[in-house]
Parts: sequence; C-alpha cells; structure tokens
Amino acid sequence: MSVRNEGGAEVQSLGCPLLRDEVEATQQELAAVREQFVTQFAVMDLDSDGHPDLAGIREFGAKWARYCVWLYDPNQHIFVQTFLAEQMELLTNLTSLEGGLVSSSHMGPTNPWQAVYRIVGAQGSRPERQLVPVFSCLLETTPDGDKPTAVVMTRYDGGQAVVQRDDAVKMGMKEALAKCGSAKSRAEK
Repeated sequence: MSVRNEGGAEVQSLGCPLLRDEVEATQQELAAVREQFVTQFAVMDLDSDGHPDLAGIREFGAKWARYCVWLYDPNQHIFVQTFLAEQMELLTNLTSLEGGLVSSSHMGPTNPWQAVYRIVGAQGSRPERQLVPVFSCLLETTPDGDKPTAVVMTRYDGGQAVVQRDDAVKMGMKEALAKCGSAKSRAEK
C-alpha cells in the first residue's frame, strides 16, 4: 500500500502479508483477500491518540476478520507497526471503542466470545504501549451451537482474573448474549 502526501508524492510504502498463516493459499483465496483488503480498508483512530491509523483485512471468514494495522506516529509523521499494532493484528474482529479500549470477538457458529482490552503504557516504558485485558465473555453452547449451556465472564481487577460462570441451560441465545453485553458495558466504565 502506498501513502501519499497532499501533492500526490509517495511518502511511505506499507506491506501486508495476506493469509500469512495459510501455508498453501490458492489464487482464488488470495484474490478474495486482496479484494477485501482494498474494499474494506479503514482509516480510523485505533489507539485513541487523536490521529488516524490504518487497518486492512489480511484474512477473513464468514463472521470474522484479522487486520494488518499501522499506527500513526506523530513524531515521525509516518505509520508504524509497534508492539501495540502487532497485538491488534492478533485480534479477531478488531473494533476501536471510546476511552482507549479495543474489542475482539468471534461469533460462532459455536462458543461465541468477546473481549475488551485497554491500551496502557508510559513514556519510556518498553513496550511503550500495549493491550491489557479488561473483560471477556464466552458463551458456551451445545455442539451444534443452537443453545447456550453457560455464560463465562472474566473481568480483571488489579491484574487478577475474576471468573464468574453462570448456567445458561434455561436461557435462550439472545438472553445469554445480552448477559455478555450488559456485563461488557459495566466493564468498560
């Protein structure tokens, strides 16, 4: 990908290894990912620093995507792949939330989950910025994915994981997903 200035001159060239975990990708698979990379390419503030960052789909499925991520470095006036960007590239369905939070999710067909991370760091620390977990919710389902069996919520308090497991056999799928959503909202505050 080419980054150009207002005058149209190339200031930076960025590479993204599409299907990098796929050993034997077919030409059809590569063509589909190239199309998604171009059509779904996003310019947004992923790290909540007030500067636009870049994200392009590098692999995807019916309900998930992983991205190549470049964060804008205002000191160098270029896009960089820092430790934080590398962590973001590992997330499925990366979404930027308010207040220095990002989320990741996987919606099935069985055992859907979602997780929220906070961007933390300090000037001079190494790595300077990184993701730390805030909250996750796993909806355990029957093997066919039709019915929930348990809602497993994990929140992190002072670096310690606090896990709450609730039986969901008598819940419908919407009710169980809503339980994850309401707990996620509380964790984000």
